[in-house]
Amino acid sequence: MNFELSGEAREAEGRAEALLQAEAAAVAGLPGLDGTGLRRLLLAVQRALPGEAGAEVAARLALARASPSLLLGVEATRHLSVLLEALGPRALPEAERDALRRGERIGAVALADAAGAGPARLEVDGGGWRLTGTKSFVTNGPLGDWIGVVAGSGGREALCLVSPRDPGVRLGERMELMGLDGLAVSSLALEGAPLPAARVLGPFEGRPVAERYAGEADLSVAVAAAGLMRSVLTAAKGHALSHQRDGRPVFARQEVAFKLAEVLALTEAAELICHRAAWLRRTGDPEAATVARCAKVFCAEGAERAAGACLQVTAGEGYRRGTATERAWRDAKGLSLCGTTAEVARMAIADDLLSRA
Repeated sequence: MNFELSGEAREAEGRAEALLQAEAAAVAGLPGLDGTGLRRLLLAVQRALPGEAGAEVAARLALARASPSLLLGVEATRHLSVLLEALGPRALPEAERDALRRGERIGAVALADAAGAGPARLEVDGGGWRLTGTKSFVTNGPLGDWIGVVAGSGGREALCLVSPRDPGVRLGERMELMGLDGLAVSSLALEGAPLPAARVLGPFEGRPVAERYAGEADLSVAVAAAGLMRSVLTAAKGHALSHQRDGRPVFARQEVAFKLAEVLALTEAAELICHRAAWLRRTGDPEAATVARCAKVFCAEGAERAAGACLQVTAGEGYRRGTATERAWRDAKGLSLCGTTAEVARMAIADDLLSRA
């Protein structure tokens, strides 16, 4: 296998790095950006990296190293665009569809129903539909121009396209999260929202919407975690080289060197599995979904290990609020909770493994 990045991937990575340098002040202040500032930054990134080039793992890793939150916000728009292209590109007028594809609109996908609320329901209403339900965590919810809502109708699954301006659509306040501070997340309530027939894709047999979205989202979380691992390793290495403990450079201590060596091994493996998972999805390999779950589990758990090890290396200085290692420690826990949980992913991986025996 050739591990060299393609020319397209290198070009996308270069554009991402140039954009991040130009937007360095906004990225550094990402946790404190209000909705207007965050929307401007997301649109700038999306416009600079549209389409397939923006989906290259190399460019996505560059974004994730700067901010996992920024990467997840950009990916939420891409997820909606991918679902629409696969299931019903004519759900939006051509001008809006092209604007979403070019990154000139912000998108979101609402999958998880609120605990105790029951699944979102889609019911026929004359020549159209009505949508009722509550979604708990919607990434880009407070900023989205279009939100794809996964709902059920007669035991089948549908993707419903709603705008925050539609009647019967109500978004909650932006949530305060323990980590991933630059991510805009809210709840979504749908109170018998009327929808024209064109904005409902399906209903489909099986779970084509949820399964396709889960594969995309799991890979996005894996990339975010791999980027976090690389950035926290850089911060811990810099600390170990520039600080002394008991008259010796921190890096000279074997226990510190071993920790950083382990984090590097985890990081290199995480980046490789992200590239492989993306390649399998691109080629339509039947194992693509399973490898995406493997990537999510390995990278998210690896990010927690890496953040913990690097926090141990930076000691008291790294434990201060606002340091790179402190943020990484909080963000890593958030990434482990995003997408398919490790427990559910492991069961699905095992089921696929047994079915291929």
